[in-house]
Amino acid sequence: MRRIRSSAITAIAIGLLAGSAVGVAAQDEVAAPVEVTGTAVEGACPGGPSQVDGYVDKTRGYVCRSTWSMSDLRLDGEFTRAWNLDWYLDGTEMNFGYATGRLETDGGSWLQRPGLRAGMPGEPDLWEDAELLVFDGEDAFQGLLAVLFSVSREDGVEVDPARLHGYIIEDEYPPSGHLAE
Repeated sequence: MRRIRSSAITAIAIGLLAGSAVGVAAQDEVAAPVEVTGTAVEGACPGGPSQVDGYVDKTRGYVCRSTWSMSDLRLDGEFTRAWNLDWYLDGTEMNFGYATGRLETDGGSWLQRPGLRAGMPGEPDLWEDAELLVFDGEDAFQGLLAVLFSVSREDGVEVDPARLHGYIIEDEYPPSGHLAE
């Protein structure tokens, strides 16, 4: 009799532990990514300071604004973006730098992670045709990421307004602390 009780108690304990593990796993489930589409209409570009240093035009804080109309209202709003670029005036037409911005919506805001920009003769510009935009949600959107492609040119023809396509994800951006040294 004692053996049956011990086995029964062990079985019940294992069942409770398994049930608890399933409950914890269910609590950790992340919502499925939400697909979003829309357009971006370029607005004012008040510019920013530029200084020529030798044969390099160093543009800093060049600002442009655009209006986003999106399928998900969480990304529907005004996008203000600034970038820092170095333009080579030595005949190579090479340029490189980065851009970052903020999307303000009625429900909250999104901060764009710095995106690399580069261009050189004979190679595609990293922003002329399609650009990857990654945003961290702020305010009501804390804990969300928005990962989007902005397409502004196809086959050398400008797409106006630019097309946006991507996903809103309930997640954190992967850390960079474990990159190869």
